[in-house]
Formats: sequence, structure tokens, C-alpha cells
Amino acid sequence: MQAGFTLFMDDGIMQIDSNFKTVAPAFRLTYAGPYTSSNTAFVGTWYHFTVTIPLETKYLFFASPVERSIALIKKAGTSHTFVTSTPGAIEIYGFKDSPAQDSGSGSGLQLFDENGVLTFDSESNFMKVADAFTVPTSGLAIKPWPDPTRNYAIGLGVYAKCWRGAMQAGLPWGVLMSYAIRVGPSAGGGGFTGISSRLWGGGGDAPPGNTPQAAPPTAMIVDVTGL
Repeated sequence: MQAGFTLFMDDGIMQIDSNFKTVAPAFRLTYAGPYTSSNTAFVGTWYHFTVTIPLETKYLFFASPVERSIALIKKAGTSHTFVTSTPGAIEIYGFKDSPAQDSGSGSGLQLFDENGVLTFDSESNFMKVADAFTVPTSGLAIKPWPDPTRNYAIGLGVYAKCWRGAMQAGLPWGVLMSYAIRVGPSAGGGGFTGISSRLWGGGGDAPPGNTPQAAPPTAMIVDVTGL
């Protein structure tokens, strides 16, 4: 940056500068149904639901009043099908890249770039990142919400998948594994779990070989208080 303002934390890591890229709310949805259940070998019962996500949405986050896992299983255009371990109400928050908006509040902090264009307004609605971490390649990593007096949601950068082979009663099965989030009223996290399975032939056939597991994605916790 040739001109403007840059703020660093105590350890020298840049916190914010006046070329701040604003990410603003795109939509909010409370989804309570319908759900379609499936129960297959090795993965148990999952509940499928489909929602329409506006095309300009770049980041997607979930909040829940009860503990549940969520993973994306299919996407076609703006139609997104997810699976969840528990049916019931889910809060969905979408964010998009957006020019900074002047809140007109008369208080807080505003930043401008070298051309005098507003790039940040601390009183406007924008995506407030509270934490970010890499999810594990097996099991779950869970983090409590940073402040119990505020509301949070969590999302993954990508819900990468792979196939694992398995046998049951002499029959071959393919188990679809996926990175997923875990979200509840007081904590959020993510991990790697089976979300679907299907028969892979008949008796005497071999199960499918294991396909490569992708590198673990980043989980991001955002503050959605007031949105």
C-alpha cells in the first residue's frame, strides 16, 4: 500500500489496512424442513435437505440450537443439497464480496484507500471472523464460541470427499467420506466422517479401492450477532 493506514498486532501480524476487502451479508435463512432421511451401512441415518443459495454468495455458515453435523453432498447451480445428523431448525448465513457501506452512525472507525474510496466502516454489517482453524483428517475438533453473550456460526471452505471400500456379510460397499462441520448452541468444529454408502457389486466382488483423501479444509467461525 503506497498510502493510507495499516494496523499491526503486537506480534507484527497485519490486522487491517485501508485497502480492506469488505465481505457483507448476502442472505439469511431459517431452514426447518422438509427433510428426507437415509439409513445405510457403516454411516447410519442422515437427513437430506435442499436450499437455494443466491449465486453471488461466496461464504456459507451454519448455526444450530442443537448439536448436529452438516456436510454438502450435492451442488447444481444455486441448488445445494446438504446432509445433517439431526433434523430441525438450522440458521444459514451467506456472505458476498461487496463495496463498503457508510453506516451513517457518526461513530466508530472508517478507512479509505489512496483514492479516497470508503473501504471499511466499523458500524456497518460485514463478516466478522472470530476464529479459523484446520479441521482434522479423522475425528472431530471442537472449539467453544469465543463469547457466550454473542451469536456465532461456522462454515468450511470446502466439503471435500473420497470413497472408502468396506465389506459387510460378504458384500462389497463403497462408503462416501466427507469433511463436515459440527455445530451447536455453545461450540463449533469440524472433522471427517462417512455421510453415505452403497452396494458395490455382488457376492464375491471386491469393494472399491480407497480414493485419495484431500487436505483438510479451514473451518471459520463468524460473529453473526444482530444479523
